[in-house]
Amino acid sequence: PWVMREAEIAGEVRFSSARIGGGLLWEDCKIGNNKIAVAADGTVCDGPWVLRRAAIVGPFRLRGMTVKSIDAQQISITAGSEGFNARGANIGGDLVLDGAVIKGGMLLVRAQVVGELTAKGAEVNGIGKDWAISATGLIVGQGIALAGAKLNGGMTLTGARIEQGINASRITILSTGRAIDADTMHVGGNWIMRGGDITGNVRFAGAHIDGQVAFTECKIRGGGDLAIRADGSIIAGGWFMGRAEIEGLVRFPSARLGNEMRLRGTSIKVATGPAVFASGVAIAREFVLDGGFSSSGGIVLDRAEIDGTLDFSGSHMTSALIARKGGPKGEIHDAVLDDRYDRDVISLVDARLDRLIMPDKAANRPLGIVDLSRARVG
Repeated sequence: PWVMREAEIAGEVRFSSARIGGGLLWEDCKIGNNKIAVAADGTVCDGPWVLRRAAIVGPFRLRGMTVKSIDAQQISITAGSEGFNARGANIGGDLVLDGAVIKGGMLLVRAQVVGELTAKGAEVNGIGKDWAISATGLIVGQGIALAGAKLNGGMTLTGARIEQGINASRITILSTGRAIDADTMHVGGNWIMRGGDITGNVRFAGAHIDGQVAFTECKIRGGGDLAIRADGSIIAGGWFMGRAEIEGLVRFPSARLGNEMRLRGTSIKVATGPAVFASGVAIAREFVLDGGFSSSGGIVLDRAEIDGTLDFSGSHMTSALIARKGGPKGEIHDAVLDDRYDRDVISLVDARLDRLIMPDKAANRPLGIVDLSRARVG
């Protein structure tokens, strides 16, 4: 092994393409060099790399590296860019970054982590408009754990493959645009993000989730009047988003849900057009929008197929036009949707569902046009 515990180095540590027969034991070391602090591109290490409580000033590069595992709990990295750059790296076990503080972003594009990727309680800051975590095409053999993490900048998992699940409960993401970009991602288990506080929109169009999606009690403040985009996604389990507070359109047209969807007690607000757009969706069980569900904007389920109950009992729904009291539209997210559904509060054109429950109190009646043209309710 290469032992460098508590070392203090002013200057670059470079060992690109080296072969290390044991591990790298660098706990509590301090390395500082603004241009490049550590360069381990292409290195092969037969043991683990232990960096607990290390303090790195400057880019930390391990592009294309092969290593048994990385334990970097409570590491501190400060860089103008490439804070933790592991593009194309092959990590044979776990990548542990619990409690890490990384300025300059994490780059995991096309990396492979055979074990678990965990960054619980970590703080990751992107630079400028860069992603806090850029992980397009990432492959993780087990799951991702981001519970309690804080990201200043978005996270991209486009095309990633996560063999087990994602646990990002209580995550905080501050982004000016896309907070999570996970189009075509495949998750072999559940995607749990309960209690998340997210500024920016969440996208997972075309994603395949083998378990359930749980966004219960999330706060999502979408950018550009779009909060969630899940067009064509396939969710084998249910989608649970009760007691959430959402600003912006929630859209999942042509999505497929193998179980129920619940928005009990959730509020969704938009300035124009629909609040929920799910034309052509297929839901294998109930779609529940009750228990104080509220929307400023309509619910669009044209051509939807719901094999259970569509439940609006106890809801408070208002079309966008009435919610803004007939005033000007202001910023328009989608001109086609806005023109077609701005006045509608419920649209079930050509929909097929087993049962429809409307609010039973006059105070809860939907305000706006209810369009049931050619709908079929069992």
